[in-house]
Amino acid sequence: LAFLLKQSGKKVIVVEAETIGHAQSSRSTAKITCLPGFLYHDLMEQSGLNEAMKAARCMRSALQKYADILYHHQINCQFERLPFVLFSKDSQRIKKEAEAMKKLNFHVKTEHQKTVFGEGEVLILENQAQFHPGLWMEHISKGLEIYEHSRVIHVEDHDVFTAKGRVRANKIVFCDHYPFVNFPGMHFMKMSQERSHVLAL
Repeated sequence: LAFLLKQSGKKVIVVEAETIGHAQSSRSTAKITCLPGFLYHDLMEQSGLNEAMKAARCMRSALQKYADILYHHQINCQFERLPFVLFSKDSQRIKKEAEAMKKLNFHVKTEHQKTVFGEGEVLILENQAQFHPGLWMEHISKGLEIYEHSRVIHVEDHDVFTAKGRVRANKIVFCDHYPFVNFPGMHFMKMSQERSHVLAL
């Protein structure tokens, strides 16, 4: 986000608690996909086709944005196009997700497969991607004004306070994995914790 804002001509400062890419980004599965899990069927059921179409457009746009930035800035971060595969032992759940995605003009297919997780159904979405997030961040952080080891402890109006000092800004964007500003919004009450696992073979 900071990279894109600077590209648009904005003056941007990044205040980082540890080091860039130290926390959540360093534990990324490095996939770039329009399907981050079971999404579209539930979204259609809860919010309707139009909202699901908006989500699909955003996902496609984000995937293409990565590719465009990589191409225009000649970033070598091991980017490659690969299919994304969603697995479940619940064949009906896979079927419902595939049907929903076809309504949104995604070209998907389903197969019955034996995997290391057991036997079940897979949904395959072609032309997704993976990359090396560390190499990506190393490049796009160049030229940004970044203050590392500057954990934000308090925010008041247009002022961001750290143990080392204060930053004043017209606009403040929180890009943390878990919100630390509780009011207004009470976002911590709207979140749920979950854990997933990746197996490299």
